[in-house]
Amino acid sequence: VEHITEEEKSKIRELKSVIDHELTPDLLEDKSLYYRFLKARDFNLKHAEALLRKYIKEYLPLSFVCFDKEGSVVLYLDLGRTDPRGLLSLFTFKQLVQFVAFNLEENFRLMTKESIRRGKSVTKFCIILDMDKLNLFNATFKKGIETLINGFQLYQDNYPERMKSVYIINASFYFYLGYPLIKAILASVLLQKIHIFGKDGWKEVLQENIDGDVLPAFLGGHRSDPDGNPWCTSFLVFGKKVPEELYSKKKKSIVSEKGVKKLTINRFSSSEIMLHIYEENTCIEWEFETKVKDIGFGLYYKDSSKENSRIEELIPKQRIDTMLSSEAGVYSCNRIGTYIIVFDNSYSWIYSKELYYRIRLKKPKMIN
Repeated sequence: VEHITEEEKSKIRELKSVIDHELTPDLLEDKSLYYRFLKARDFNLKHAEALLRKYIKEYLPLSFVCFDKEGSVVLYLDLGRTDPRGLLSLFTFKQLVQFVAFNLEENFRLMTKESIRRGKSVTKFCIILDMDKLNLFNATFKKGIETLINGFQLYQDNYPERMKSVYIINASFYFYLGYPLIKAILASVLLQKIHIFGKDGWKEVLQENIDGDVLPAFLGGHRSDPDGNPWCTSFLVFGKKVPEELYSKKKKSIVSEKGVKKLTINRFSSSEIMLHIYEENTCIEWEFETKVKDIGFGLYYKDSSKENSRIEELIPKQRIDTMLSSEAGVYSCNRIGTYIIVFDNSYSWIYSKELYYRIRLKKPKMIN
């Protein structure tokens, strides 16, 4: 950091006092952080604070869209494009909860104003959860699923009967890998308000409940930005990759943790781990890492009650690089039978792989 005047130091201290509780430890270790944000705004404190808050919010794509035909607030969350690994490397769960709670309280204030305008009480909101572009490893990312479960649990405890409708759109096969785990903790009254759609059918439902003039064009309405952009990026935030330079640089290795096993997989080879599941809704949890390079991972199923049953692919095999962090995932077994985890190194001509892994089975009672 270049030479700083006393006046600039005073503004740095003031900015720090209003914003540092919203930053991660990694960002707080950056000694030049406040200076850079102030410098970028010519040491205008309000402008610098606004820039930092924008920086914090831009990776969690939750946006106010409009009011529906009955006056309820409509929110949009671009969950499919969200980068959960990056998000949870940059922010703590507490910080994410604080942001969502702040956002909800802001929207509750909008409801109060809308109630006055309409002359009737408006107390509930709708949310559109867009699963477009959701990929396999985000869908099975254990820490991400746990964060959603904890978030929904907090919502149910603190905002009872505030939800009017949940529209889950563009739900693919990947969505249903993690959804049973989240569904298990939701109250029946909330489950009744959840409407799940694939690629089709949801635009018509949104049009029935939201005026086309205020509904963005990509969601089935007529609204667009002044330049004609149907995605309405002037007021909606979309998910995006968190830059890796913002990630925590320290890799937490599982090598010395309890229950971790070592496996050497030779070049041109693969290894299978057979898991016999005797109770429906048992959860398979896995965590693994390699010392160097990447490793292929896949999950398969075989009906062990039938002698000649075929092996069914559940999670397609993909190569995963665990150099930055270990890979963790979870799968809810809706059938009794044999589940097969495959670690694949058959594509490697030169290197054998030293793999460290831990697999746990959790029965439904343990999950609850």
